[in-house]
Amino acid sequence: MLLLAPVVLLWTPGNIKAYDGQLFETESAYNYVQVVRQGNCNYLLLNEGQAYHSFYCDGGAVSRISVWSMMLAAPYFNAATGDRTVENAAVIGLAAGTIAKQLTRVFGPIPIDGIELDPAIVQAGRDYFAMTDPNLRVIVGDGRYELNQLDGRYDLITIDAYKVPYIPWHLTTREFFQEVQAHLTADGVVGINVGRAPQDRSLVDAMTATLLTVFPTVQAIDVPGSLNTILVATNQPTVPENVAANLAQLAGDADPLLRAALETAVANLVPITPSDIVFTDERAPVETIVDTLVLRYLLQEGPAGLPGLGE
Repeated sequence: MLLLAPVVLLWTPGNIKAYDGQLFETESAYNYVQVVRQGNCNYLLLNEGQAYHSFYCDGGAVSRISVWSMMLAAPYFNAATGDRTVENAAVIGLAAGTIAKQLTRVFGPIPIDGIELDPAIVQAGRDYFAMTDPNLRVIVGDGRYELNQLDGRYDLITIDAYKVPYIPWHLTTREFFQEVQAHLTADGVVGINVGRAPQDRSLVDAMTATLLTVFPTVQAIDVPGSLNTILVATNQPTVPENVAANLAQLAGDADPLLRAALETAVANLVPITPSDIVFTDERAPVETIVDTLVLRYLLQEGPAGLPGLGE
């Protein structure tokens, strides 16, 4: 989930909704799905269409560091070894495949299991976002259920399934993260995209507290130019300085996207401030926290300042 400034699009008449540059639209059982083109890039918009949830630029170009790029930094919170890499990964909240595409670019054709609830989004990913890499296995279904059908252990699991205000509570709980941890290697890490408001980190803080009931260490990166925080939970105890140490040891021929992601992570690390709230399968007041966050932001900024609800 992302809280970004909205993509500015011009309205034109259409069947359901229409924007200048619209390539595709459909309604699924889960979402209203749009694909629009601006410049040399395609963007995925869902429901309210206040921001984009995936992008693909011609030739696989990545014009800037985004929330998805920051997932590349997650494994580098482990202690520096000089040869840090990722052998496999799982993506919960695949959307149209941006995270998987960038993981493949940086780490090569590693096996990636990508889980996406909405088959219409998967089809849009294949048709408009070059989501056809042979190393990506697409699994359509609920993220928690489908993860628990998999037998493998992963070096990296990313979770990008929280879309304010539509956050599936069962993907936020202590029990869910215990299941995630059971699918990680000994030094595996999980990267989670969590939204916030300028003066309200309550969701980030509750997620941090919940993760700390399962993992020994949680680190936080505030993604520049957005209202999103990447939480990185590690199976091994870690310190924030590990990222800079890994960056210093990065090979000279490392992909520039990876180098930029690590540099951005180092520059935007923030202290964690876990709250007293821990989400469990018995009690997960996610909706209360999110409603308060959105209401407070609207009262402070007004409707014109409402941030985008997903990248």
